[in-house]
Amino acid sequence: MGNARTARTDGGTRRRSALPRAAAKASEAVADAIRTMIATGELAAGDALPSETVLMQTYGVARPTMREAIRILESDGLVTVKRGVGGGARIQPADVGAIARRAGLHLQIAGADFDDLKEAQDILEPGAAALAAERRTEQDLGALRLCVEQTGRATTADELARVAADFHLLILRASGNKTLRLISEMLRHLLEVEYSITVRQISQRDIQPIIDETTEWFGDLVDLLESRDAVGAAEQWARHQRWASTLREATRGRAGPQPLRVFR
Repeated sequence: MGNARTARTDGGTRRRSALPRAAAKASEAVADAIRTMIATGELAAGDALPSETVLMQTYGVARPTMREAIRILESDGLVTVKRGVGGGARIQPADVGAIARRAGLHLQIAGADFDDLKEAQDILEPGAAALAAERRTEQDLGALRLCVEQTGRATTADELARVAADFHLLILRASGNKTLRLISEMLRHLLEVEYSITVRQISQRDIQPIIDETTEWFGDLVDLLESRDAVGAAEQWARHQRWASTLREATRGRAGPQPLRVFR
């Protein structure tokens, strides 16, 4: 076992991987080959991979290496594996939620805080609003109008946090930009947590004026998107972001920046 790959864990002990280094590299190469087939459309969601024996022959690897490659793809959320007779690996639809969880984990490990998240929003969202004004569909407008209605019907801090996060992400999606759409999925959970931290510090007596003003901001933006006013949408959303920052600072008090806590 002298050629087995080892890694130091957080506790300082050493553990061995299931495969020697060469086999581990081979399994990554096989996983990459299958990822490429998925990315290029040669394999689609719902397709079954060939049998383990056929895959071993195709890639010229041993059974442990092939199984490790499948485990890698399974951990990526790209395949599901049914065990036993009649089982095997099948291609999964892309799981953006898994990407979001990993992104949140990396941000937390890096020590990012909600000021960092807000800074990214300030850069991305006004531009996304301008794109949304140019590219929005009737379906986008319908989803945004519904979210405005849900905002107006909110009665608690948690309800407001949830619909506010939804609205911000609907703006990114309405931009028609695939990269921004992926970012929106990654940010969904983080935004709801951030808004919850902010609005939970507002008393129930004072939450209704915040709900009313937020509803007005959201409704005004949708009107600008409907009229395809890209400049007005970007400027209005930038003003909203400044208002939200003022609210955040007022409610935060002396607490200081709150670290991201996706995993507690």
